[in-house]
Amino acid sequence: MPYTLQDALDRARFPLNDDDGDRYPDTRLLPVVKGAFETAFRKRPDLFYALLTTVPPLDFSALVATDPFPLADEYLQVISDYVTARAEGVDDEHMSTGRAANYYNLFLAG
Repeated sequence: MPYTLQDALDRARFPLNDDDGDRYPDTRLLPVVKGAFETAFRKRPDLFYALLTTVPPLDFSALVATDPFPLADEYLQVISDYVTARAEGVDDEHMSTGRAANYYNLFLAG
């Protein structure tokens, strides 16, 4: 089954204890998932090779939640970890406990 960006958002919400999206609605998390792709593209452009030849060219800003997940399925959790880290990064409690940093490290390791 092909994944969508919504699947990445939903998976990121699990550790955030926000299954219903009340604390972190799609409108708040979608820019973060776009940032995850931009960061991944800077670090590993080879992951996006198949997309670099598409027309129109690769444009992360145009992504919507219903779009197909643009990477191999194995990177869904990695991108979700980035979203979780950024979402928790705005909460002082999770910054001081290191939870946000842990999720960002999972993203970097992926």
